[in-house]
Amino acid sequence: MASDFKKLVDEVFHDFFVRNNIKYDKTIVSDRVAKELVYYFSDNRKICFYKSLRDAEINCLLSVTLNADYEVSSTEWSFIREFTTNCELTIEELLKNVPEHFQSEKEQLINIKNIFEEVFKLKI
Repeated sequence: MASDFKKLVDEVFHDFFVRNNIKYDKTIVSDRVAKELVYYFSDNRKICFYKSLRDAEINCLLSVTLNADYEVSSTEWSFIREFTTNCELTIEELLKNVPEHFQSEKEQLINIKNIFEEVFKLKI
């Protein structure tokens, strides 16, 4: 049975996944790091959406290759923001981008989807 988080990722990214031939792989709930990790894959890499159960943060990692293991703390994974043109922002510029209110899980995923649209135009 799919988790609520996986269902939300699928809802927000459905069109993007279809356009880019991205498929679901697996979900791991890790008590050790208090995270729910939802994995997908494309033709050349894995994608991991994670929800921190402790910090209420949602983020996304991209693997260097399709053969990357599921240990997202390894060097085979990078945060999606590292692929954007905004990765060189100063601390002051980053602070300007911090939302004024707490963002829901859906709002956080929509922000990540906007980054995906930019990154995939670069044909990563």
